[in-house]
Amino acid sequence: MMNIKYGYLLIFVCISLASCSRRTTSAYYKWETIFIKSADNGSEVYKHFAVGSNKSESVSQSEIDVLKEIIFKGVASAPNPRPLVYDVNAEEKYRNYFESFFKEGGDYIKYVELYRNGNLNNSDRIKTGKRHDRKMKGMEITVKKASLRKTLENANIISVN
Repeated sequence: MMNIKYGYLLIFVCISLASCSRRTTSAYYKWETIFIKSADNGSEVYKHFAVGSNKSESVSQSEIDVLKEIIFKGVASAPNPRPLVYDVNAEEKYRNYFESFFKEGGDYIKYVELYRNGNLNNSDRIKTGKRHDRKMKGMEITVKKASLRKTLENANIISVN
């Protein structure tokens, strides 16, 4: 009789453990910038995920991150995946220019804007962190890439082809 009770208890414990859902974490996921589409007049739309305490902080962080990735690294999913600046350590080489370019209220604002007025899809809000206390927001950013290229050419950072 005792063996039957222990058997049922063992089966109950096994079923309980098997039915527990594993909590996955986004800490190991690589959040990279994704090319969405080409828009009018040399503009391109990108999606970038950023963490911020509020929406405006997330937007400004996304704008800066997308521009830095386009300028220095390139975006793998874009039609032209190469960076605008080919120089090795270009960020260090032209440090003064890019510090003033990316400062708060700097010139970078001329080349980026929110796509669709910043309306987020529900799937673009992802809770992260150990206790899901942080929120990652997927921003769609329009980059005026042709204008950005012209500005970098005029500043003699990239050569005119």
